[in-house]
Amino acid sequence: MLDSVKTYIIDRWIIILLFILPPIFAVVNLPGKYAVISIMFLVALIYYLKYNALRTLALSYPLFLWLILTLYHWGNAVNKKVPGVDFVDLLHGIKIYSCILIFTYLARKNFEQTIKSLFICFMGYLLLSFVVNGGASNDEFHGRMSGVIFATELGQTAALSAVYIAYYSLIKNLSKLKSAFYYMLPLLVILFTQSRNSLAMFFICIIGHGLAYSYLKGKRVRNIIFVLLFFSMLGFFVFDLIIKETDLGERLTDTESVRESQKKNDLATGTLFDTVVGDRLKYYVLGWEYFTESPWTGIGMWNFKFKSNGDYPLHSEYMVHITEGGIIAFVLWGLFLISLVRGVMRSKQPKYLKVLALFSIAEILFCGIYARVFFYEFFYPVIGVALSFSSFGKPKTVLINE
Repeated sequence: MLDSVKTYIIDRWIIILLFILPPIFAVVNLPGKYAVISIMFLVALIYYLKYNALRTLALSYPLFLWLILTLYHWGNAVNKKVPGVDFVDLLHGIKIYSCILIFTYLARKNFEQTIKSLFICFMGYLLLSFVVNGGASNDEFHGRMSGVIFATELGQTAALSAVYIAYYSLIKNLSKLKSAFYYMLPLLVILFTQSRNSLAMFFICIIGHGLAYSYLKGKRVRNIIFVLLFFSMLGFFVFDLIIKETDLGERLTDTESVRESQKKNDLATGTLFDTVVGDRLKYYVLGWEYFTESPWTGIGMWNFKFKSNGDYPLHSEYMVHITEGGIIAFVLWGLFLISLVRGVMRSKQPKYLKVLALFSIAEILFCGIYARVFFYEFFYPVIGVALSFSSFGKPKTVLINE
């Protein structure tokens, strides 16, 4: 018993160090901080390789697909001589593979303890963000909470933190009031960062939590529909009464300037797609043009920024794989996603947890419309937790009893 407690304490500290140290590295301006973070994940993986269960999982079907996808993107970029791509980029890719593998393993070993550790870690991260970013807003960044942790990145992390709150609330059977109290922190961070897609991600999680709670309590289908309608109405009133008059509200409702920019830059397609992707349209229009130039292998990882003479890399997870990796990368990525979703749906886990896991995947896929998820480690504990539901790399077992 004491050995088990000691193991869980070690696991928790590993999780905390992996995600709390990066913003601290940024504050002290640690040289090569991104490489150091990648090495930290690799060291953590080496530590866990002593366990047979993790070694068995390491080359299971979905993780093997992800490893091949990582190696392909890097090798393809090197082959196409993309500026700046070197061994460090491969190290960053292995970091993400390590992250998925570690959290799949930990969630299988003890689901409740892993969720609790992630809950503590990410809530601590959000509190720390107020310190390292110098408060709730920053005049230098037009009133957005930004700085050491960029506003968009911080908003997305806050939305992902909501997933752990939802899991923790369901596992611990927390009261609605207590759950709402915990949700206030990520919501405040999202409002301060003025991140539009993060706010949508947050509400996707809330709806998933509501549906999962209905299944947990054995509610009928009509009650579940009521939950969806309730959260939709709640979202409308929260926006209309609170968010609409804020800077974030202005960003959400300012569609005219976006459309004018699209037309000015000759990007508009004249379809609903223009409205859906908004100021990300450039990445889709140019990305598709570049894809048609090299459909099988794409233009090479990170090459969009150089080829388009832009200031930013591709801001769309879908176009990262289509444009920069071509059909080969997109198929590998798609097969991984299919195996992830099928693994959750075929799992013997309780239905309420499966519902929440599917919504957590949907949250990340939604984010991928507007952001690059590849190589950003904060997304992947969510993926690892969802992947832990599947039977890949282990006998079919139930992690949590009904």
